[in-house]
Amino acid sequence: MMDINVYKEHLILSEKSPATIEKYIRDITKFLIFSNGVISKEMVLKYKEYLAQNYAISSVNSMLTALQLFLKYNNIYDIDIKLFKVQKNFLSTKELTKKDFIKLLNISRKKDQRLSLLIETIALTGIRISEHVFVTVESLKKQIITINLKGKIRSIILPKLLCIKLLNYAKKSDIQQGSIFITKNKKPLNRSNVWKQLKALCDLTDVKEFKVFPHNFRHFFARNYYRLEKDIVSLANILGHSNVNTTMIYTKLSEKEYRRKLNRLEKSYYFIC
Repeated sequence: MMDINVYKEHLILSEKSPATIEKYIRDITKFLIFSNGVISKEMVLKYKEYLAQNYAISSVNSMLTALQLFLKYNNIYDIDIKLFKVQKNFLSTKELTKKDFIKLLNISRKKDQRLSLLIETIALTGIRISEHVFVTVESLKKQIITINLKGKIRSIILPKLLCIKLLNYAKKSDIQQGSIFITKNKKPLNRSNVWKQLKALCDLTDVKEFKVFPHNFRHFFARNYYRLEKDIVSLANILGHSNVNTTMIYTKLSEKEYRRKLNRLEKSYYFIC
């Protein structure tokens, strides 16, 4: 009998992030409820069809991946789950534009300096929200942070002006050492609380709520870095991607840019005619 709690312990020992563990357990539980505990190729195919009818394909693939990892952990290799192939020629409408970013940054500066500095830090470095704990007083003085997570170590250079802003904030907030982004109780900012604070900004601007979440500022950094430098290998190293194919998504055009190019092409056809 497969014990989901034992698998959860395995994920914890594998140093998966709390958010990843929560998602995997939620996705696996969804399947076990659907199948009433029955594990078979036929049942997995029915589940896959059910997901396809009720969720976005990207979400379906994510849930199927979680299930496949669970099955392999339990030495079930004869059930091969094929994910849906998705080819997109442009970025999704969730793309955060420069105009969106400026609006969010300006309103957050008026409401919450700590939040505005966190937004700015992610957008200027590409770090994950979980990596903000490595932005310390000590690292700011060196203008470089060293991120050590899950056995991977990478160094991120910090822009000079950002370091000055963060050190001034630390001095003002009486943070003499350690992490910059902390609560009044000296604990690191919680991901879910940051999420809620960001969503609250949407009520004060016309930026669509579905665009505003911590990881989207990392996407914002990646797209702008690539547009400026056109260096995918360097970007992969900065983001901490072990496979450059993961980084390739940032080379795609936005939907707006894609439409503009197609319209230009269409006009050239009519000119020829």
